[in-house]
Amino acid sequence: MRMPAAFVLFVLSLLPIRGQDTTFSTDVKVVNVFATVRDKQGQAFIAQGEDALRAGRVDSTNMNQPFAARAEAKGGIRKLFSLDQAVPNIVHIVEACRKDFVDKNPDLVKQYVKDITAGLKMALANRDETMKVVSEITKAPIPVLDSYLLKANDFAREPGGAPNFAGIQAMFDVYTDNKMIDKKLDANVLKHPSVVAPIE
Repeated sequence: MRMPAAFVLFVLSLLPIRGQDTTFSTDVKVVNVFATVRDKQGQAFIAQGEDALRAGRVDSTNMNQPFAARAEAKGGIRKLFSLDQAVPNIVHIVEACRKDFVDKNPDLVKQYVKDITAGLKMALANRDETMKVVSEITKAPIPVLDSYLLKANDFAREPGGAPNFAGIQAMFDVYTDNKMIDKKLDANVLKHPSVVAPIE
């Protein structure tokens, strides 16, 4: 089985395979099919593995949203499994900042966190408007976005943008349990005592 490799998320997505009747070291060949390319306006983006999958260069690929929903909507491919089978309530994006910058500029960083809190509240309060905005940015059709965006099968979005330290810790534990990193990490050391979402 040939699979593309690029992101840590992909390594996480392979974990369910390890529990199946598969010898990971001999049955799975990891290949790199991802590349930075430019669209017609010259904007750089990361080409997903969909092209490689459809061309038969790989047997399976990882796809995050909105690319997965858009690819499935085109037909001809199907989902084998999802990340939440390996790591439930996976943390997709973490807004982080260097401690020295926060210590020197606490009011500035608090305002940024306040904006994140307000922005997420707006996004969750009006799903239809959020889908329009996301569609404009990603060029994914609204019916495709409607299949996952802000639903149970989407990445977790904590109320007020609060960091899910338990979810972050679960991912850290996956890294150490699967020998991706040597040292066990503690998510709680990332938590600032006063500058953390939500901030109203």
